[in-house]
Amino acid sequence: MSKTVQWGLKNNERLIIRDFNKDGQDDIFAQSAEGQQPHVLLYSEGKGRFASDDGKLIPVQQAALSWADNASGITAVRRKSDQQTVLFRAFNHAERNLQNKRCAGWLFDTETMITQEYCPVVTSGNAASPLQQPDSAGLQGCPGDMIVADEVTTLQTCPGSLIPDTPTAAPRVSFNQAAQGVQFNVVLASTSDYNALTYQLSAQSPSGNTVHLGTVAAPTTLSPPKPSASLKVSINTAGYYQLMYRSCNYNGCSGFGPSSTISITSPIVSHKVTTTTTEGGSLAPTSADVNHGETTVFNIKTAAGYELTSVKGCQGKLSGSTYTTGSIFADCEVAAVFKRLSYVVHSSTDGGGTIAPTPTLTALYGETRTFSVTPGAGKEVLDIKGCNGKRNGNSYTTGPITSVCHVQATFTAKTFTVTATAEANGTINPPKKSVNAGNTTTFTVTPFTGYIASANDCDGRLIGTTYTTGVITADCDVRATFSQQSYTVSTTAGTNGSISAGKTVNHGQTTTFTVIPNTGYTATASGCDGRLSGTTYTTGPITSACHVDAIFTAQQPSAQTIYLYTDVLGSVILETDASGNVKKRTEYKPFGESKDN
Repeated sequence: MSKTVQWGLKNNERLIIRDFNKDGQDDIFAQSAEGQQPHVLLYSEGKGRFASDDGKLIPVQQAALSWADNASGITAVRRKSDQQTVLFRAFNHAERNLQNKRCAGWLFDTETMITQEYCPVVTSGNAASPLQQPDSAGLQGCPGDMIVADEVTTLQTCPGSLIPDTPTAAPRVSFNQAAQGVQFNVVLASTSDYNALTYQLSAQSPSGNTVHLGTVAAPTTLSPPKPSASLKVSINTAGYYQLMYRSCNYNGCSGFGPSSTISITSPIVSHKVTTTTTEGGSLAPTSADVNHGETTVFNIKTAAGYELTSVKGCQGKLSGSTYTTGSIFADCEVAAVFKRLSYVVHSSTDGGGTIAPTPTLTALYGETRTFSVTPGAGKEVLDIKGCNGKRNGNSYTTGPITSVCHVQATFTAKTFTVTATAEANGTINPPKKSVNAGNTTTFTVTPFTGYIASANDCDGRLIGTTYTTGVITADCDVRATFSQQSYTVSTTAGTNGSISAGKTVNHGQTTTFTVIPNTGYTATASGCDGRLSGTTYTTGPITSACHVDAIFTAQQPSAQTIYLYTDVLGSVILETDASGNVKKRTEYKPFGESKDN
């Protein structure tokens, strides 16, 4: 065969062999299977050879209808008026409802490319009887003879139609839904036409494409007739389909009968969506089985102290804490990355010392940090606070860091205790003082009357009653002692006499001095609130340094009364002055000689 025939076998469904151009040679009509390609008519040159061209291309669309094999039943008939072979296309059930119900289909002349509707008429009664073509067709009786294989059979009468009757019932299915690629059972009602040999079941998609599903032998019409035939078929593409069937024999097929609807669903194909996370968070669920083409949602939970830095995979999008994948067509993975939060910890002092590290450091969430505090000279740490920490001496450790925080150290002057004590005979006040390091302090030292004070320690000195310490750098004691106060009592004597030397006398005491005038002189003394009695000068109580001065004056003669005392013999034995002072005693020896005293 030529390449045209080979092309026809490859791209077309059915070959009709007949002499189309009345040259006595059988030609080949390659009918388009689905209407995507045109029909091809190859003219024979005899002895198995065909014309050298690629044949005659005939459009599938004729009379606004598809003449593809899967669109309706098509067969070849001979027109009796001129014995010309023409093609007959039967109406489908749905098409016939739109046309004159008397019309059976269309005739197409391949040589003239003319299409004519075929509408037979009934000549007698309601019983089966010969059909007549309208006068314009120039035919009577049947449309023509049917062709079987490559032999021509001329029928003088037409007891029935050339092709089987079109079904009047729609295919029946147990359920109006089936899974893609899964077989389902279809029941086809008998057309009760003995000319029918097979039933062909087809499905029409929403786009209008018709798919042949299968063929089953027509149920017998012999007694007892079978009411139906059934077959199992499957459809491999999801969608809504119209199921319809037609009856066929060697001459061709009828039009398709009424249709029924079936929904073909895609098989549930699922894909595994897995998740991975770093430390600090989780995705829920951890994995999901997702139907093909659908999306799924993962909830993101971030642990305390962490933040989500990225989440990606499966063509998804993040909204808040929800990650929604794109449509899933294969296994995929969603990966979330979390990062531990870090915070700045500030540190500072009031200037009385230092803190290290300073001024800032960074800590991860939940970590602690330790600071070392050093007081300045003369200072000590008063307090360290902040970041929920604890102090241990001059070291400070924060609590777990959960936010930006501040550690602050404050200092105070270092204080020392200065204790004051006093011995007897005086006081020192106050008894104790707290003194800031580097400072001095004072105490009041008060001796009792007649005593003098002295104090020492803490590098101080006493001025008057005020004792001022030196610079305090440690605890120290001030001790006050008291000693009895003494004064110098000096003496001087004028000429013609003497007075004992001066002396030191304790406060409040008295002392005496001896005053001796030369003969013929009398003594007087004064000073220190004293009194001369005879030759003894006694001072008053001494309360300060003082001086005793002795003065001597010559005695002046003076008349005085002398009192004479005699014994029994009349001799004077005693002389006294007016004060009774004995001035002279006289004793006598025997015989009257006196002894003066």
